[in-house]
Amino acid sequence: MLVHAWVDARLLLICTMSASQLPLSSPAALQAGFGRAPSPATPNALLLAVLNDRQLLLAHANKDEQALLGVHEYVLPNPTTPFEGVAELLAAYNYHAGLPYAVLGIFIPDFLLIPDSDFDTRNFENLYALTFREAAKAKLIVQGLPALGAQLVFEKPIGLDALLKECLPQGVQLVHTLGARLNSTVLNLVENIISLHIHFSNRHFEMLLFQGKNLLVANCYGYAAAEDAVYYALNVLQSLDLTTDECTVYLSGQVLPGAMLHTFFQKYFVRVQFANPFEGISLSGLEGPGQEHRWQSLQAVFQCAL
Repeated sequence: MLVHAWVDARLLLICTMSASQLPLSSPAALQAGFGRAPSPATPNALLLAVLNDRQLLLAHANKDEQALLGVHEYVLPNPTTPFEGVAELLAAYNYHAGLPYAVLGIFIPDFLLIPDSDFDTRNFENLYALTFREAAKAKLIVQGLPALGAQLVFEKPIGLDALLKECLPQGVQLVHTLGARLNSTVLNLVENIISLHIHFSNRHFEMLLFQGKNLLVANCYGYAAAEDAVYYALNVLQSLDLTTDECTVYLSGQVLPGAMLHTFFQKYFVRVQFANPFEGISLSGLEGPGQEHRWQSLQAVFQCAL
């Protein structure tokens, strides 16, 4: 793993990283299952999708009401072929919902996070190529993070253009899942505390460490067990001479109350809680009261469209 971190909003990060879910269904079955889609679709209704590890989250949302109206969660069949099965799901969902626009959040392990003051469109492509590969020929996406005053740069995966053209020809906003969460988390930080925000997916977790609204660390880690996640969190705090007593941990994503991930963090940290929904986004249409933290990535992606 290669990580270069500057504290307090210099060049923040260069990084690489080594519930109940439904199996993939046929398009006909999917179309029959999306009974909560808006009908008829309005110009301010949109499709939200989050593609992360082997997980695909789909939801529809209303920008006027700033509300998530439904969520469907799927496990994709092949971790080595990230887009296998996604085309069927997206096409079936949008065929039924008839949504005019989509926002897709996707996790890319390699990215640059650069403050606006240091961002230069003339050289970031060379910087990216030198950091990750000799020749970065794939298209690079620049995602603005206005709440942080930074730009996140990442590669568009090979094959994604064809997927989007096939399934979502009406228009797509593409965002990085960590960038979306980062921008949304900054918007919702109000207390001058040290806060550690950890969002779990199936095979990796995203970590954001703040002191007040100042970003100290943004990184991603692969993990196989709860011990791995706690180890990385403790290591990050130790590297910055911070203690677990002065840090509040906020958990979100694929972690449930009482599960091993939750109890391990409670063992080593004094204050551990599940993340609150982002301010201003209604979750009233979602199932699973008390588990709103599971949908934080969808909330963050939705906030990118508001």
